[in-house]
Amino acid sequence: MVVLVALAVAAMSMPLFRSIRRWHPAELHVPDWPLTLGGRHAMELVHRPRRTLPTRVPTETAITARCLERATYTVGTTSTTVRHTAYQHDDAAPYREVEGMLRCPFTVWVPESAGGPSFASTNNDIIWTIDGSPRGSQGDLRNNRFVVTVAARISEHRRRVDD
Repeated sequence: MVVLVALAVAAMSMPLFRSIRRWHPAELHVPDWPLTLGGRHAMELVHRPRRTLPTRVPTETAITARCLERATYTVGTTSTTVRHTAYQHDDAAPYREVEGMLRCPFTVWVPESAGGPSFASTNNDIIWTIDGSPRGSQGDLRNNRFVVTVAARISEHRRRVDD
């Protein structure tokens, strides 16, 4: 019985071990850091193989930009945590092979009305994430989540007054 359980666990874990063995962790390249509310931002998801590029690779990736808000309220001795997705935008972008790596360039628009800038305190958080999920003949690439910083945009009027 123990042998059957061990074999089942090993069989379910093979894709994860194969992925770790074949690929370095994915990288998100963001030239204009931090992101700003109301801006369009070019980014690139990069997958580097540990050896040569496998024959089965994804054709595209699903991109999700998301703003998550969390608030904790305390009334008496009872605490309640509320989570809310303030903004979510789904898109897809194709992979291309460049210098033995998989690169997926894409653009994310962060509307001014979509949540707020990144923020963390003891009771409240605003977290922005970029998710990349390979699609197509993906072989053994895994889904990736990156936490990014979004800042409020300083208006041109404000900049002139401060200068």
